[in-house]
Amino acid sequence: MNMIDRSSSEFSHDTTLTLEDTSQLFEVLSPIRKRSRVGAVVLAATVALGSVLPADIAIGKTNVEHSVPTIHSISDMTTERPNDDPLVYIDGFARQDSRWQATNMLPALQVLTDSEISALEYGEKGIDINAIASTIASELERQGATSVSLYGYSIGGDVALLVAGVLIHKYGIRVTNIYLDHSPASIDDINPAQRELATNVINGLGFFEDLGLELQYSSIAREIVNQAIPESNSYMDQVSSSLLIDQYSLGASVDTEQAIARLQSDTLPTPGIIYISSKSDTVINLTQADATFQHETADANVPYLSLSVDGTVHGRPDYAIDSYMSVFTESEPMIEQQSKTSEALYRMQTGLHIDMRVQFNR
Repeated sequence: MNMIDRSSSEFSHDTTLTLEDTSQLFEVLSPIRKRSRVGAVVLAATVALGSVLPADIAIGKTNVEHSVPTIHSISDMTTERPNDDPLVYIDGFARQDSRWQATNMLPALQVLTDSEISALEYGEKGIDINAIASTIASELERQGATSVSLYGYSIGGDVALLVAGVLIHKYGIRVTNIYLDHSPASIDDINPAQRELATNVINGLGFFEDLGLELQYSSIAREIVNQAIPESNSYMDQVSSSLLIDQYSLGASVDTEQAIARLQSDTLPTPGIIYISSKSDTVINLTQADATFQHETADANVPYLSLSVDGTVHGRPDYAIDSYMSVFTESEPMIEQQSKTSEALYRMQTGLHIDMRVQFNR
C-alpha cells in the first residue's frame, strides 16, 4: 500500500489536523479510493477520530440550524372549483425532496384530487414533525384551503400519520384522507436485512452519542458512509445524514396505533385511511402491515380502505403508474363515500352532543 508522506505534501506539520488539512487529505484519497475502497475508508475513519471531528460537527450543526421543511407546488387545480382539499406528497426512505417522485406519480395523484398537489422537501435537520405540520398549515393558509389530504410513500406514510395528528389538534385543520402507500406499521414489517441495518446504525450512533459526538452533522463521517453506498443507490449521497438517521429511527420506533388513535377529534371529522399495497414487496411485509393497520383503525373507529396495485417495485411506484391510475379510478367512489360517511358521522355525533347539553342545562 502506498503511504502518504506528509513531509513532502502541502499539509501543515502540526500534529493536529485542521479542516484545511482534512480537505486536502480527501483530495489525496480520491485516487486511493478507486484502487482500494477499504483502505480509503479506514484512513478516512482514522482522520475522523482525530481532533478535527468536533469542529466538523460544530460547522455541520451551524449549516443546518436554519434549515426548515419546504412545500413545493407540483400541479395546480384541474377544475375551476375552490381549492378545497389539496394533497401533499411525502416520499419514503432516502428521499430528501419529494418533488421528483411526486412529479412521476402526478397522473395517478390527479385522480385522487382536483385541487393543488404539492410535495414535501425535508429540512437538512431531518424529520421534525411539528415543523412539517407548521409548513403545511402555512401553505394551506396561502392557498385558502381549510382541509388537506396527505399521501405518504413507505416510511413517508408513518410521517403522514404523525403530521396529521398535529394538523388536527394544534392547527384545527381537517385531514380528509391519509394514503399509506407500501408503508410499514412497525419495525416487524420491515425486511430482516433492512431491519438489521437500521438497528446497527441506531446502536452505532448511540455509542458515539455517549462519547458526546453527534455524527449526523459530520461531513467527514458522511464521506465514510458514502464510500459504502453501492453505485445503484448513489442518490443517497444527496440526502442529509440527519434525515437518514431519523428515518431509520422512525421505522424502528413509530407507534402507529397511538398515531391512528390521535386522529380522532371532537371538533373535526375523522380522516379516512387508504392503504395501498401489492402482492409482493422486497422491503415491507405488506400483508402483515395491512392486517395491523386494519386492526388499529378498527380499534380507533377510523375509516379504513385497502387497495392493491400490480407490478410495483419498492421505491419506484411510478414503474406501475398505469396500475395506480386504474385502481384509483375504480376506487374513487369508495374513497369519496368514505369521506362523506366520516363527515356525516361527525355531524350526527356533534348534534347529539349539543342536544344532550341543552337538556342538561334545562
